[in-house]
Amino acid sequence: QEIINLVESSSGLSNLKILDVSGIPFPVRIQLDFCLALGEHSNLENLQLADVGLGSNPVAKQCLEALFRCNTLSALDLSWNSFGDEVFGAIGAYVSQPHVHLRWLSLSNCSSAGTEAMEDRHSAEQAKPFKPVNLMLECLAKAKSLTYLDISINRLDLTGALILEDALSRHRSLTELDVSRNPFG
Repeated sequence: QEIINLVESSSGLSNLKILDVSGIPFPVRIQLDFCLALGEHSNLENLQLADVGLGSNPVAKQCLEALFRCNTLSALDLSWNSFGDEVFGAIGAYVSQPHVHLRWLSLSNCSSAGTEAMEDRHSAEQAKPFKPVNLMLECLAKAKSLTYLDISINRLDLTGALILEDALSRHRSLTELDVSRNPFG
C-alpha cells in the first residue's frame, strides 16, 4: 500500500521515469490499485513488472487497461506472468490503440496453456490447444509505435509463426524481435 501512496502522491514519486518491481510478488488485493496509480502517472516511461503474479489476478485485464492509460509509457516488461486468451487479446488491443506510444514490450514466458479450439470443425482430428499469444499477435500490425517485441518462451508453433509473419508484413517500425525458445514445429 505504501508504494501506491508514493506513486500517487505529488510529494512522492511524481518525477519517477523508471520503475522496476520485477520478481516482487504483489498481493492480488492491491494489484488493481497499483496499476491504476501507475496508469495515472505523468512521467513514467519504463515499467518492469516481470514475475509479479499479475496473471493470477482475476482482474488482470483491468490492471493492464489501467497501465495502458499512461501516455508517457514507452517500455513495458510483463514477462513471467501467466496470461490466458482474454488477457493476451486485451494486450493486443491496448498496444494497437492510437494513444499508446509503447516502443518496447516484453512478454517472455507469459502464455498459459490456452483453451481448446478446433482448427477445422469438419475434421476428425482431436481439438488442439490454441496459443493465447496468437490473439495478441493478430493485433500486432496495428501497433505502429512498437520497435522491440520479446515473445520468447510462449509455445509459439507453426500457426503462431504464420500469424506473426502476416502481422509483420504490415509492421514496418519493428526492428527487434525475440522469438527464442519457441517450438515452431
